[in-house]
Amino acid sequence: MAHARGRPGWSPHHGYPRLAAGSQHPPVAGVSPVQRRRHAGRLLHCDRPRLVTHHSPGQADLRCRDWHTHLRDPHLRQLCRRRRLCGTADECHRSPARALDPATSLWAGRVNSGSREEPLIRHRAAGPRNLAALAVVLLLAVILIGGSWQSTRQRIADNAARQIVAQISLVLPGTLYDNEPNKDTVLKDTGGGQPLPIYRARRNGSPVAAVLTVSAPDGYVGPIRLLVGIAADGRVLGVLITAHQETPGIGAAIATEPPTWLTGFTGRSLTDPPAARWNLRTDGGDFDAIAGATVSSRATVAGVSTAVHYFATHRDEIFSTPSSPAATR
Repeated sequence: MAHARGRPGWSPHHGYPRLAAGSQHPPVAGVSPVQRRRHAGRLLHCDRPRLVTHHSPGQADLRCRDWHTHLRDPHLRQLCRRRRLCGTADECHRSPARALDPATSLWAGRVNSGSREEPLIRHRAAGPRNLAALAVVLLLAVILIGGSWQSTRQRIADNAARQIVAQISLVLPGTLYDNEPNKDTVLKDTGGGQPLPIYRARRNGSPVAAVLTVSAPDGYVGPIRLLVGIAADGRVLGVLITAHQETPGIGAAIATEPPTWLTGFTGRSLTDPPAARWNLRTDGGDFDAIAGATVSSRATVAGVSTAVHYFATHRDEIFSTPSSPAATR
């Protein structure tokens, strides 16, 4: 078996080839010459920054490295130090026959930033192919969302139209008209401060009744919205509460099914009772209040009275105004 003794550069103390005399550098503080030669002999030569390459092949001079930075680095101290290799990140320079520590791949490339070394961990920028794929995905998402909205939009509108037709049928007898009041609509401010739809009923083209949407702002919790069906002669044909926020079991009794209390408005008009008696009995009027829901009852009576007075003063305007497409939506 051939022995290394007698070869040029052999050291009797360590058994590893050492650097030529002309390539040696002054010692680095904190690292002994024995350690430098020991580690340099275990690495393969590789032309990298911070590794001098003027010595013989098969050797790597680690004396130019800042070993204090390496040893203070918490990441490097936690990596595997096989065969007493101080700088574990330099495992990429060892023999390819040996398996490398997977953690060293994070530190295989380093750059010197000032006086300490930083890892070269970079996020690869998205290429044109990735951007194109992302654009396709976003386009498909927009198409799917838009298609879903379009398909449900008409369904929602149809459901709303059917609900309006059902509500109109509760305040107007179906035998009274032959048109579609939900499509013969105008927007008017009936006294609540905002335009609300008025549905007009006709028979053979002649006006026979109208359904006014009224908002009574004086409910116990919030405004009460009503539909009031009024015949062409000014008589109330029916009253329906479509929205309210009254207390369940108390004020909400104004909208219970069947609306027995609301039937007390049927047949009433501007002159029956007189305008001064469109109030609750407790206020000197002709209408009873629901027990425990005086405020809600008072607001409902006021809303019906508002509808009756508005129809009496704007009757011709209501039936002569062209239908508003926005009111049918």
